[in-house]
Amino acid sequence: MTKRDFFKIIIKLLGLYFAVSAVFSDIPTYLSYFTQSSHPAVFLWAIGTILVVILIFIALVFLSDKIVTLLRLDKGFDEDRIQFENFNEANLVKLAILILGGILWIDTFPGFITDCFLVFKEQVTPKGTEDVISVKYGLSDYFRMAVSGIGLLMGYLMFTNYKKITGWLLRKEQ
Repeated sequence: MTKRDFFKIIIKLLGLYFAVSAVFSDIPTYLSYFTQSSHPAVFLWAIGTILVVILIFIALVFLSDKIVTLLRLDKGFDEDRIQFENFNEANLVKLAILILGGILWIDTFPGFITDCFLVFKEQVTPKGTEDVISVKYGLSDYFRMAVSGIGLLMGYLMFTNYKKITGWLLRKEQ
């Protein structure tokens, strides 16, 4: 694998990580701000944030070759090739996708379990969650529970479909 290919893969993986992190952390936060406030500035802030996230993702994943050229990341090395004994670029991307899926699963699982508990408690207890966690959570937040549930699903799908995702990330650019 050449150093240029290595840096392109790293940039694409950073773009994928950035997108997953933004989808399950930043965007739900801004959308919840938007649902709680009717002020137009909050709406513009949420839309602007979503557009910036999309543009950064597109730049990192689809323009990685131009980023390597612009930043001259492949210059100044003694050799042009990186030697991994039995570790080619596809295996590197597969490993990174598995790690990213695991991080996503570990990151969203506690919040999902907590929200499920709060919804269950609200349904079976006459007082709901007022006496337990009213300061931090208030009423059960179904939106947050749905986002963490989708995060669990995405982590699972990354684990089970890592070969297809690798093929999509490493497809030959025309």
